[in-house]
Amino acid sequence: MPSCDSNTIAAFIEGALSAEEEARFEAHVDTCPECRALLGMLGRSAVALRDGQPDPEASPPIRIGERVGRYVILDWLGEGGMGVVYAAHDPELDRTIALKFLRPGLLDTRSAGGERLLGEARAMAKVAHPNVVNVFDAGVHGERIFVVMERVDGSTLREWLAAAPRAPRDVLHMFVEAGRGVAAAHAAGLVHRDFKPDNVLVGADGRVRVTDFGLALARAANVERLGPTDDARGPGTPAYMAPEHGDPDRIDARTDQFSFCVALYEALHGAPPFPRKAAPEKYARTPDPPRGVPRRVARAIVRGLRANKEERHPSMTALLDELAPPRWPLRVVLALGILVLAIAGGASFAMHRLAARPAVCPSAEPKLAGVWDGPSRERVHKAFLATGQPYAEDTWKKTERILDTYVSRWTAMNVEACEATQIRAEQSPQLMDLRIDCLAGELREMKALISVYADADAKTLQESVKSARALRSVDACSDVRSLVTKLAPPSDPAQRARIDEVLERVGQAAALESAAKYVRAAEVAQAAATDAATLGYPPALAEALRRRANIAWRRGDDAAAVLDLFSTIEAAEMGRDDLLKARALTTLVYVLGDRQQRYADAERIAQLARGAIERSGGHGELEARLLEGLAAIHQGQGRYDEARKLGVEALALWEKANGPDDLEVAISLNNLSLALRRLGDLSGTLAKREQALGILQRVLGRGHPTTATIQGNVAVALTDMHRLDTAWAMAEESRDLLAQTLGPDHVQVAYIEDTLAAIRLEQDRCAEALPHAQRATDIIERTRGPKSPTLAEVLNTVGRIERCLGRVERAIELHRRALSIWEPASTESGGYATTLHAMGEDWLAAKRPSSALAPLERALQLRSGPDRLQEDLADTRFTLARALDGARREPDRARSLADAALDFYAATPGCERDRDTVAMFLRTLR
Repeated sequence: MPSCDSNTIAAFIEGALSAEEEARFEAHVDTCPECRALLGMLGRSAVALRDGQPDPEASPPIRIGERVGRYVILDWLGEGGMGVVYAAHDPELDRTIALKFLRPGLLDTRSAGGERLLGEARAMAKVAHPNVVNVFDAGVHGERIFVVMERVDGSTLREWLAAAPRAPRDVLHMFVEAGRGVAAAHAAGLVHRDFKPDNVLVGADGRVRVTDFGLALARAANVERLGPTDDARGPGTPAYMAPEHGDPDRIDARTDQFSFCVALYEALHGAPPFPRKAAPEKYARTPDPPRGVPRRVARAIVRGLRANKEERHPSMTALLDELAPPRWPLRVVLALGILVLAIAGGASFAMHRLAARPAVCPSAEPKLAGVWDGPSRERVHKAFLATGQPYAEDTWKKTERILDTYVSRWTAMNVEACEATQIRAEQSPQLMDLRIDCLAGELREMKALISVYADADAKTLQESVKSARALRSVDACSDVRSLVTKLAPPSDPAQRARIDEVLERVGQAAALESAAKYVRAAEVAQAAATDAATLGYPPALAEALRRRANIAWRRGDDAAAVLDLFSTIEAAEMGRDDLLKARALTTLVYVLGDRQQRYADAERIAQLARGAIERSGGHGELEARLLEGLAAIHQGQGRYDEARKLGVEALALWEKANGPDDLEVAISLNNLSLALRRLGDLSGTLAKREQALGILQRVLGRGHPTTATIQGNVAVALTDMHRLDTAWAMAEESRDLLAQTLGPDHVQVAYIEDTLAAIRLEQDRCAEALPHAQRATDIIERTRGPKSPTLAEVLNTVGRIERCLGRVERAIELHRRALSIWEPASTESGGYATTLHAMGEDWLAAKRPSSALAPLERALQLRSGPDRLQEDLADTRFTLARALDGARREPDRARSLADAALDFYAATPGCERDRDTVAMFLRTLR
């Protein structure tokens, strides 16, 4: 019978083969990838079709993004006779898992068999062993049972055996590891029922794991439903089934032992132990011992193949004891101990020789010489103090502590990477080399950063804590999936040296960028990218291009950044570096959305970024950064409630990744407060900013400019809540700190001056407000240019002050100038609406209410959208009501607008004066 003949496959599906032909075909399929592929393409279960069960393809498909319980489907991984496997995300524990759906028709979810399967799968969740694929959960989705398992990247044991010639000792080692996993399940009272090389996974880390425990129970339950004539299609795979498989009541742990020995015999001998015949003829004689192994091992395997299970080994553990390399008996160990005591005179010499030998996994501290040791610490400390900044010593202590922690983790990771291979034998030598190379790259970046610190200026000092925290986590060097997936560097030493030179320059550029030395950083990144383009090694090119793109973004050259980011993504794809691709896509979201207001493009890129992050194994910090990028996009579009929700998610991820007292957490809190302020949640805004300020005071110190900037934001929140005296004190202190550390003409000083002007304006102290607003205008126009949206915001403040002083024509001129800045940038923004509103108030002050109507109508339209700031909306409603009344137009609408404004002011604490003003206006209308 031709093995892969299409007529044979069709006859098998239709149930037209004899029992002997079917047994031969099923045994062949187990070893034939071509036949398995053909059957997989048909997407059908032969058992289900023969018995009139529905076609699995006819059941509702599982779609990417669909929720199964709490799990979110990410990707299709593969399928087999028992079911289909998907990659999925567990949001509760923030991890990627494998989710296996049993094929429809194999088991009725309402049957006793279904309940037993769920119970057994849940029991497996209690088995924790390094050689068992972890089962986390099981449940029902629709009418289909699913099992949630650990996701293992690697191959099956069958694929491992076929990939290269394997020495018998290596084969034995892999099977003994698998056997230990089976024995662990037996100890928990569970039986596998379908052990075969396809159900054993060899991870990328070299560790063996047994999978699909208990899933054969679905076939066992089918035997009860199908009847005794179908026992050949019951639990297990025919080529590995023990004789007792025909009677489910006789299946026990020794059944797994038989299947294990069949698979081991086949792997060692190159052929199965039994002829391809139907039971019971196939078990009529005992097979010949396998060749190429010690007689002890051969005898143990043959005993495990006995047809009578009572004659097999008493347990899997007993079988493994025979297969594993022999250990010295206790009496031999004791005898050697006596011998050692007898020659104690030579022991000291032996110990001296032993001590002289290098340790298997020596400390990595010598690699830090000249990077982070006594002299380098002293150089950095002196450089920080030489800046003359009042917070220099405090910043030095914080930076030193961060670097010490980083170095401690780096050295520990070096030793752990070695011990995992050389001592614990948990990973391959190749994986150890990848991890050590990765750690060498992290050391290059740290060395470059410390070199920048040793030549610190005031800006380097200001950024030092942030840049030290921004060093890539050494945890990336234990991310097996990323390490083995990424394109390996060439083996030629000369090419490797050139690649290392490029990556070293990339690290230098990163260090210069983090210290805000953008001009020099751009020069180094350009040189690195030019050389990387000649290497023919995409991962190095991707690193260089991404660094050049980041620097261009920081310098405000958005067009160059976008081009380089797309080139980075292409190179990362060629180099199979999913994590770098995800980072580039996330940065692209910020550039397109937050900087260029290309919101639709940015949201499409965000979808690609999300997928790349998931494929790279999921990274909490990167996911948080992406969410904040999306929040900024929604904020720019006026979708404030969506921005708030994303900000809350991002904050939770930062806290989970870095702990609650972290710089990124503080920044996230401040970003979230922006959305809360636009939604009118003023107390929530103040709480988030005060929380951020407390973190920064602990992390950076009270005198640090970033801390002082956030203190200014707290002053703004206090102003919004009309706590004006407290707001003034905080803003004034913030301005003085910033002027002292950044210089009196820095843009951050201008922002605080604008806040001080707004506070005095709220206090009706207009003459005192004007110098602060003019000072802010001068600084921003010089530093940001005459077309900056920030300048437009400050011009609004100056215009309001001029109106307060009775200089209405001057106010109208200032607001017109602000509008001319806003219109090319964004006519949908909150700043544009604010300027229109101010223009309307100018015309009212000029006693020209008819002229006020057009700008106020447009401001009302912009402020009436979803999620807009309700206080702004109330202000515009009342101002437009006043304009309509003054122009003697639409009295009913004027009353309706004023009523709506009154409703808001009456329900909002702190708005009593506005409430009384609107109420008096309504009385004059009535």
